[in-house]
Amino acid sequence: MKAIKKQIIRPVHRGVKQQKGFTALEVLGVLAVGLMIIAAAGVFIVNMFEGNAVKNLTTEANGTLIDIRKFYSMRPNCTGLNNAVAIANRMVDQNMVNGAAINHAMGGAVTLTCVAINGNANQGIQMQFAGIESGDMCSDIVSTMSRTWDIITIEGANVKAFAGQVDVAAMGNACTAGASRTIVGIAQRV
Repeated sequence: MKAIKKQIIRPVHRGVKQQKGFTALEVLGVLAVGLMIIAAAGVFIVNMFEGNAVKNLTTEANGTLIDIRKFYSMRPNCTGLNNAVAIANRMVDQNMVNGAAINHAMGGAVTLTCVAINGNANQGIQMQFAGIESGDMCSDIVSTMSRTWDIITIEGANVKAFAGQVDVAAMGNACTAGASRTIVGIAQRV
């Protein structure tokens, strides 16, 4: 018996070379996916830093308010409160002190004064925060401050009245009206 030899039949492709590497379409697809990943990471990083800035500002403000209240708790009012007095008596987080100036976590100026609140003269501690970014950062700061501060204004627009809730519509309008905002918080002395 004769052994049958199997032949392997290979297709003949004359003139056609095998592809080496990637096609332009494949390269573009990989680049597009890579750019989407980089963009998503960028958004995440920006949001992370903005969240930290809001947290740092409100933590510093609340700590300063507590220290001012301690200092003035045994006095009949807060007459004389200003930046120099607060710095000299260590009522301000030292991270905020820049020589004779007080700056918040976003770099803007902070101004401390004693004001009237709810018809009572020299019973309100006022902190003014200049240079706050408009938009979400402004809204986030106001929302967080509203738990501690009795009155809040943005560029003079009242967004939280004494013993009231934040007026979300007024806050939205005031926070988006310009490039940089000034937020003022007023809290009772005691």
